[in-house]
Amino acid sequence: MLKGRNAAVTGGSRGIGPPVVERLCRDGAHVVFDHSTREDAAAEVVRTVEADGGRARALRVDLSEPEGPEQLVEAADACAAPPSTPSPGAMDTEMLRGTNPPQALDAVAGMAPLGRLGRPADLADVIAFLIGPDGRWITGRNLRATDGLA
Repeated sequence: MLKGRNAAVTGGSRGIGPPVVERLCRDGAHVVFDHSTREDAAAEVVRTVEADGGRARALRVDLSEPEGPEQLVEAADACAAPPSTPSPGAMDTEMLRGTNPPQALDAVAGMAPLGRLGRPADLADVIAFLIGPDGRWITGRNLRATDGLA
């Protein structure tokens, strides 16, 4: 579905990132992703993708520096079309669990129509849709992927 396409993924070595990188590669894209410090985690994502026959490249880039995002996009040789981006809601990640008490997470999950926190794989599916052929009519937009929560 994404064969011959390139993608740049921010934060591809932790949390939401690995499932996004893996899904896009599984769909045929060549993915370049950034990481800031965790060389071991980034290398593991690349190994996982390559073991499944995909292509991924980890790039150590500081996205807080003005040239950082440009370096990542250039490395991915991304297309010039306006990108669409997802804004995820509460995703069940190590970071979310490490910064919020369990009762708060349970409360958020209880408000969601699906009755749970989002999973990184849920967001990976949204991103695959946005950059795949079915998302061709959505350009330059921010898509809220929040299971109906504001």
